[in-house]
Amino acid sequence: MGWSLFKPRVQRAPSVRLQDGTVFNVLAGETVLDAALRAGLPAPHNCRVGACTTCRCTLVGGTARSLVDRCYVLTQEDIRSGTHLACQMRPTSDIEVHWRMGGPRLEAHTATIVARRRLTARVWRMSLLIETRFAALPGQHVEIMVGCDGYPPVVRPFSVVHASTGSTYTRLDIDVARRDNGAVSAWLTRDDAVGSALQIAGPFGTCCAEDRGGPLLTIGAGSGIGAAAGVLSRSHATRPRRQTMLLAYGTRTADLYGLEELALGAQQAGARHRSLAWARHGPFDTPMVSQGRAPDGLLEALIEHGTVRDGQVLLYGPGGFIDTCMGALTAAGIPPHRIRCDRYQPPRAGASPVPAGHAIGG
Repeated sequence: MGWSLFKPRVQRAPSVRLQDGTVFNVLAGETVLDAALRAGLPAPHNCRVGACTTCRCTLVGGTARSLVDRCYVLTQEDIRSGTHLACQMRPTSDIEVHWRMGGPRLEAHTATIVARRRLTARVWRMSLLIETRFAALPGQHVEIMVGCDGYPPVVRPFSVVHASTGSTYTRLDIDVARRDNGAVSAWLTRDDAVGSALQIAGPFGTCCAEDRGGPLLTIGAGSGIGAAAGVLSRSHATRPRRQTMLLAYGTRTADLYGLEELALGAQQAGARHRSLAWARHGPFDTPMVSQGRAPDGLLEALIEHGTVRDGQVLLYGPGGFIDTCMGALTAAGIPPHRIRCDRYQPPRAGASPVPAGHAIGG
């Protein structure tokens, strides 16, 4: 009998019950929104990073934790009444939620991988061709769906770096950070990826440049540098008189990419642009790159270029980096309503990779 004490406990996936009686389970590592979409529910959502409040819902039973500080986007009254953001909500017990379904469903399109280019040791630029018009802007994100027989579909969001649209086609560039346990990133960046078809939905999110005046600052880390630079490239082409700045951060100088290309494009467009970058480890013989750790250099740059307080700030990168930068932005006097972010979340630990040789499916 005593041996039973040493048997491993199997944790049951907590359930979510909606006001109409619908019940679904939340697997380890999933958010309530992830689980609802996996269950095929028309759950309202947009940014998926806790910024737009499209997925707001009310917790009326059970307990849950939020992955982000809700004070950024919700009022204290909302929080006291149990309002959560489903995209940042993980149950710690079975829960009951009031959440109105029926959000707009965006049609999934078939896209073909037409080009593949390695940018850093981990980041690849993938070009996708969609044989229809697909109204995406740099800084928004799309959802890539990979699946095969016997395996559930895997969905991952990727930020749009560049988008060009013709009368009957759209070409998108996305930057993909290959991860050891990343099912979709490994499939996308494999050696024979060019020519493969996949399913793509979107665009989603509002972390893109507004057309109004004022300076534009973008901040990126990791593969988020591509989205940050892509937003500015479009701004230089469409609004060259707008003052712009790129702040990029990498662990090593080799992780920083696209700075020279962006500066050349700005020069050709006659745009007023400046790029600044930091790396934790050297060497530091690359122009525009300094040694340091975010957000130390970020705060100094913002104080030096205080005019950005009248403009817009867009952030792209891992959650911890975003949270740290938000503190620096607040300390520099940037109003919260001028800041938008795209918080990159790593894939769930233990996610099953798509076996090599299997065809992609819906």
